[in-house]
Parts: sequence; structure tokens; C-alpha cells
Amino acid sequence: MRTEDLKKPVKKLLRADLIILFLLFVCFFYFFIYYTISDLQLHSNAVRMININRAAYPPNFLYYLILNIGSSFSKNFTVILLATCIIMAVSMTAKYEVSRIVIKEKLISEGFINPKNFKLTIIFISFCLILFFPIQDYIGAFEFRKYYYGKIVPNVWHNSTTIFLFPFAMLLFWKQYKELKSGTPVSNSSLVTLSMLVVLNILIKPSFFIVFAPITILFLYIRYKISAEFTKNLIPIFIGLFLLYFMHRVTYILQLGSYNKSEGSITFSKPFEAWTYFAPGWYLPISFVHSYALPIFYMIFYWKESVRNNKLFQFTLSMTVLGLLISILVIENGPRKFHGNFMWQNVICTYILMLIVSCDLIKKYLEEGLKSIKLRTLIIVFFLHAISGIIYIIKIFVTKSPA
Repeated sequence: MRTEDLKKPVKKLLRADLIILFLLFVCFFYFFIYYTISDLQLHSNAVRMININRAAYPPNFLYYLILNIGSSFSKNFTVILLATCIIMAVSMTAKYEVSRIVIKEKLISEGFINPKNFKLTIIFISFCLILFFPIQDYIGAFEFRKYYYGKIVPNVWHNSTTIFLFPFAMLLFWKQYKELKSGTPVSNSSLVTLSMLVVLNILIKPSFFIVFAPITILFLYIRYKISAEFTKNLIPIFIGLFLLYFMHRVTYILQLGSYNKSEGSITFSKPFEAWTYFAPGWYLPISFVHSYALPIFYMIFYWKESVRNNKLFQFTLSMTVLGLLISILVIENGPRKFHGNFMWQNVICTYILMLIVSCDLIKKYLEEGLKSIKLRTLIIVFFLHAISGIIYIIKIFVTKSPA
């Protein structure tokens, strides 16, 4: 028997990870929806209200439309919830798959010509990443009894639009970075792809785009300065900004798709005003360290290789910092003031940051093994984040609350 014939069933077996994960996520979200109260039910009910003509689609309508199509435009709440389970399972599986692709392509770009040799390692790391959560501390877990509130999390299980957005935001981030590091002018097909991803991101939830746009403009300027190529690369951003302006008008002025009758607006807030609604100010530094333990240790141990000389890390870190600044200084006025809608970008940026740091950890492990104390420490921190995610999931089902 030829070697190629032996590889085929192995390949099929390894790709069974997608089927297994999808089925696990279907079961997870089924129990999550029926045993907890969260935005999953709220967004499902919004679709039901649309179908009985008591509400309109919101400006970021795409998730609600897909859910409506998935439920065959049913007015039955149970049918809509079952469709939610399927869509959430597909989204989480896609998030895992995009993570796996990013790790694989990053290893290839680093000179590991045949990452197939490390396929199980990549699968394992990708799975751990979708479990990632801030490392739990005594105060949060036992004094406040809140695992989620007051933390900056890389994964959420209770907000359907963020879960649905994740794979599209990650694809936009990765496609844009590959264009930034490319040595050739951007092609028309790449501009079309980026523009489509920008539109999809905004129509699902504009949270990631508000940090993606300014940071991308900055990095494009650093590379091209003011030039024709710089302007050409801005086409997807211009499309997104126009669409974002339109959505701002219909969301905050016309209140389309909102149950609230009073007009809302966006304004600067007192620093941490939205944050301190969920946790006391003195706890926030503790929360920050536990939320970003892996990248903090990574920057301490490998400052030159991360912050100074790693463009991918710089690109990711810049988005993360801007996302945090927006959530600290910007807030909504009106009925949505403390809904935390200017915090969702932190979830996606934090996950991408964890993903990129993990890529570098895999590279160092493949190059050096476990000889370095620094690397061993980082691997321990990595698994503490993953274990904290498992504990959080258990906590959700025990307390029937994602808080």
C-alpha cells in the first residue's frame, strides 16, 4: 500500500475534530439556553418579535436575519432557540478553525515548512484557546462570586452577536495583516475580500471595526506614507466608515430596531464609568493582571521579540490597547448606558492577542523544547487560562448565570 493511501484515513480522522466540536457545541448551547438566562434568549426573542410584526430589524441586522432564515422565519420561540443552538455551534467551530489556520500559516511564515508534523499540537492549542478565560482570583471568585463581571475576557458564551462575529473579525484581522506584511501592492481581489469582510463585520456588530479601522490606517501610513498605494488600501476602511456613519444615524437618532423610545447618544465618560458599574475601581488592576496574565508575562520575558521587533504582535497589541481606551473613556447615554456596548471589542481583541502570543509560544517550543524556564512558565500560565475557562463553564451550569 502506498504512503499516500495510508495518509488519507489519517487526514479524515484528524478533520473529524470539526464534526466532534460542532456536536459538542450543539449540546453545550442547548443546555446553556435552557438552563441559563442570557442574551441568547433575548436575541432569539427579538427575532420572534420581528416575525410577529412587533419590532423591526436593527441596523446590525445580519445575525438576526441569519437566525430567522435558520428558523424558517418561525414565530415559535422554541424553534428559534433550536436554530440559535445550531448557529452558535457553527460559529464556535468556525472560530476554532480560523484559529487553527492562523497558527498553521504563522508557523509556515516562520520557516516551519511542514506544519502537518505538528497537526495534533495545533489542534490541541486551538481547542484550549476557545476555552481561555481570565485566571480566577480569590476576591472575584469567592468575595464577589462573579467570574465574568469586572474581567476582560477572551471568550463569551452568552452573547450571540459577539459569538457570531468572531470568525469574521478574525478573518478580517488576519487578511489585513497578511496584506500589511506583503511585499507586493494590494490586488483588486484582496480589496474586494477585505471590503466584504468589513461590511460583514459591521452588519453583524461594529465593535471590532471601531478598533480595526484606526489601527489599520496607522499601520498602512507607517508602511506607505501618503501615496497612491496608501489611498488604495484605504478603500475597505472608507466603505466601512460610511456604513458605520449610516448605522450610527439609524441606531441613535431613528432608534430603528430598539425597544426603547428615548433617544440615545455616544459621549465621553468619566474614566472607567462603565467598568465600575460592574466592579469596584480598586479591583480593576487585579482584574487586568489576571485577564492578561499570558501576554504580560510574554512581554516581560521576551520584550525585544514581542513589543520591539514583532509587527504582528504590535498590530494586535495596538488594537487591544485602543479597545481598552474606548471602553474606559466612551459610553452610551440613554437607556443603553450600562449595557456595556463599548466593551465587546475587548473580547475579540483579547482573544486575538492570546492567539498571537500562543503562536509564538508554539514556535519557541518547536525551536527550543522545554529547556527555558521562561517558556515553561508561559506554558503553565497558558494552561491556567484554559483551566479557568473550564471552571467558568462549570460555574455557569452550577449557578445558572454567566456572571
